[in-house]
Amino acid sequence: MDAAAADTPHRTLPGARDGPRPTAKSASAERSERHRQARIFDALSVAGTAMLEHQAPETMLVAVADALTSVGFRCTLYALDGADLQLRYDTFAPEPRRRVEAFTGLSASSFRMEASRVEAIAAAIVTRQPTFCPTARAMTQVLGSGVIKRSLAELTVRTLRIANLAVLPMVDAGEVTHVLVVLGNELRHDDLPALAAFRTQAEAALRMGRLYESLQRSLRELEEAQASLVQAQKLEAVGQLASGIAHDLNNILTPVLIIAETLLADERTAAFRGDLEMLLSAAQRAADTTQRVLSFTRTALHELRVVDINELVAQAAELARRASGEVAVVTEVPDAPVPV
Repeated sequence: MDAAAADTPHRTLPGARDGPRPTAKSASAERSERHRQARIFDALSVAGTAMLEHQAPETMLVAVADALTSVGFRCTLYALDGADLQLRYDTFAPEPRRRVEAFTGLSASSFRMEASRVEAIAAAIVTRQPTFCPTARAMTQVLGSGVIKRSLAELTVRTLRIANLAVLPMVDAGEVTHVLVVLGNELRHDDLPALAAFRTQAEAALRMGRLYESLQRSLRELEEAQASLVQAQKLEAVGQLASGIAHDLNNILTPVLIIAETLLADERTAAFRGDLEMLLSAAQRAADTTQRVLSFTRTALHELRVVDINELVAQAAELARRASGEVAVVTEVPDAPVPV
């Protein structure tokens, strides 16, 4: 526990103290009080350890609430959404909670209220310091004024055994993001310094959790960038391989084209002219294909010149048609030249 944080200032609302404190206590009462304080500090120690096992901010606060419940307290965790509080977690037993929901008409699963409705909560959010008050007063502010409402508030306190409450605002990145309310019959104003010191540790854990989440996002982005780089390197390797194959094919086709053209020019091969033209046409198409592959894989700057877009589309379609086998490749191009 941070000794300096134990002196954190806090605010007590009017009527919040438990009455006059005795000037002397019996030995039995002193032992009981020391035991109670030891249990509280043990619970705070357990909560501190639990925070280190979780990274998500809200999961940390849930672990804190569960640890404080181990010493007989009850906790409710609210998320601050603008001016409203939304209940995110509570440690009340199911049966008492069900009875309270029945006679108050409130539903824990959808409970939401304005933060300014409860004076102790509003003061804690504004001052960013813990506050302490009787639970009956806070419940009356939640349920509304009137004799019946006050009776329901007192019945809620007796049913849940929560005479007093402490409000701990949780500040993260300079803003109050959550409000942890600790309730219990044994909760006293004297417990506020310990709770305030623990709140400081909880806020530090929240900051670490936020930094951890930021680090996780950065790592995911780095992994995605690395995967993209590896993919680009694979594509580059495939391009180099295709370029090498195209060069080899081009070297093979060059003498075929030369010999076919030479034979076609010789009158003595007139009887084989049809076959030679077919051979020349096939070799020329193969040469055109290898040239397109070389143009696609070439990384050097190309000479800028005016081209016919329709012709380029037709050439690309022909290349795709040959590569795709039986898959039909359909193109639609305008008759007139496309302006650039």
